[in-house]
Amino acid sequence: MGRVAKFYENFMMGLRRRWLRGTVIIAVLAVVIVIAMFSIIIYSYYFATIRTGLEAKARTATDFFANYVARSYDDYYESAFRYAETFREADRIEMQFLNSDGSIMVSSSAMTSGT
Repeated sequence: MGRVAKFYENFMMGLRRRWLRGTVIIAVLAVVIVIAMFSIIIYSYYFATIRTGLEAKARTATDFFANYVARSYDDYYESAFRYAETFREADRIEMQFLNSDGSIMVSSSAMTSGT
């Protein structure tokens, strides 16, 4: 009976280990999936918020120049130069004014066409 009891004990210990190992792996995988999904959601939220803010700033500047400044090319260039020169966020983002060919006319980082 000693052998049967030992066999039964080893069998039950192995069964417990396998069950525990399977349960732990499933729990760890579930936690990793939840963390990954949470990270993706937070990333998407911040990306969308930043993009919306930048688009709003660009739209505001574009509307201002289209409606109030663009009387002539010289007025446009002078206003664009002044706007880029006094751009408050030049240390974080670059603002560029392009001509109709797509070349950089004025930039908040002192970059011009041909450079």
